[in-house]
Amino acid sequence: MVSSWVLLGSVGQALLQLLGVVLYTYIVFTSGASGLVLGLLAMLWSLVFFLANRLFLPLSAAAHNKLLAFIAFASMGAGTASWFLVGGFTGSAIAFLLHSVSSAALSVSLGLTSMEYVDYEYWVRIDVVERIIGLLFAGATLFAMGRGLVSFTPWELLVVSSAVLLAYYLFAPPAVLDFERRYYRLNRHVTCVRAYSRAISVLSYIGTPRLMEIAYSRIRERMPRYLSPWRVSLGAMLATAVGEYIFAVLPVNLRDTVTLSVLWQGYGLAALATALALAPIAATQKTEPRIAGALSLLRGLGLALFFYSLRSVTDIAIYAAFSSIVYNIVDTILANYYVDAAYARMGPIYGAVKQLGAIIGPLLAAILYATPLFTPTAIALAILSMIVLL
Repeated sequence: MVSSWVLLGSVGQALLQLLGVVLYTYIVFTSGASGLVLGLLAMLWSLVFFLANRLFLPLSAAAHNKLLAFIAFASMGAGTASWFLVGGFTGSAIAFLLHSVSSAALSVSLGLTSMEYVDYEYWVRIDVVERIIGLLFAGATLFAMGRGLVSFTPWELLVVSSAVLLAYYLFAPPAVLDFERRYYRLNRHVTCVRAYSRAISVLSYIGTPRLMEIAYSRIRERMPRYLSPWRVSLGAMLATAVGEYIFAVLPVNLRDTVTLSVLWQGYGLAALATALALAPIAATQKTEPRIAGALSLLRGLGLALFFYSLRSVTDIAIYAAFSSIVYNIVDTILANYYVDAAYARMGPIYGAVKQLGAIIGPLLAAILYATPLFTPTAIALAILSMIVLL
């Protein structure tokens, strides 16, 4: 049976995911701002998210998941007030940036709570399940809004999101034991100690130095080898940068050729397709990072080459679904690999480093969108994302 805090946290993440798309695309289509301004706004969202993530790391280390949940609610409440009291582009932009603080706080809080109250064998699965719930909810709602089947204004979504985050804060259990993360690290260390113990006993029995050296080297070859956690994080950062680079200015590129409803329908269908594609990932095991690098290159090339070819709901849906599915697979591979390599101790670091890509991508897009360097830069980022994971 799913705990109430898991359901509320997942719905909260889904609402924030939906709200982020609605707020940004609404601003793009109603403000008339340039690609430079909107690219910088997307960059600021990611910068605020990154800084908030870093500020929340001590709270995560101290197991203050309830305080993080309250920050998520308070930030969303302040954004709601800004939308209502300030209004216009300024009020919308403030609400959008406070949305990033709320997203960072909820992500860290929910991840921390899951690590403390869910067996570590299920960490990856519950993360994927939360993603699927979020994508199904956001995708279905976004598509229905685009079709006119339901009508939610950004203001109404802000209010509902604040209410759900308040409920999550009230129902989330306090993470006071820090047991699962410690047990996971201990288990990983014990596994290595057992391997070395077996090596010592075998080597002592063999006796001769040369045979000891040969046996020791063979045992070391069979032990797990990991890429540096920072290389894995860099690969995730570059893969993120490619997508953020493209999608920061994609609505700007489309606002003169399609309506906001068409864009929402395309994005909604893409989210639903991604949710269906992610379902099998819940049962997958660790995968070679080189596969993630190859997929990241393929995604980047596809996004760059077809950026100017989108004209319909179908085009947008296929384009966004391709990007989202491949990116989620890449992120799942790298995050799973990273958690194992970093002994569950540096999880928030991975998210923070990855988020740097969401800062670099929109910043480059804002600068290069109207220049001939836009497409070559996307291709270069995709190539780099593959190289670092080799």
